[in-house]
Amino acid sequence: TQSTGTQPHKWNTCHMWGLGIYFATDPSKSDIYVSDLNGKKKVPKGRKMLLCQVILGNAQEMSVLKSKNEMHDTVLPPKGCDSFYVKAVSTVPKDPTGCALGVMRDEVVIFHPYQAYPRYLIVYD
Repeated sequence: TQSTGTQPHKWNTCHMWGLGIYFATDPSKSDIYVSDLNGKKKVPKGRKMLLCQVILGNAQEMSVLKSKNEMHDTVLPPKGCDSFYVKAVSTVPKDPTGCALGVMRDEVVIFHPYQAYPRYLIVYD
């Protein structure tokens, strides 16, 4: 079931760079994912975002996937790395089915919650 996490997921709705905790260097990227408790994406007032300090350690830098499933089920970064730093590309390539293989805004993916420290809760409209 959906509540236990056993519901199959779709490629375009989740973890392009693995099963990690995602952060963005640009708040407009994070704002895309704001939703209310019912999952509605359009939250006109009282939007909330955490400003976090994220410790990357030794980050593997990436920018474009070779295929949409290349990193999809990754649960840890490669040996010797602590996180992923995904650099934006000016033109995001797509695979033959239309799935994006890169991002337009930088992203950071960590795999351990202790790598992030929430500093501020920002409430905005």
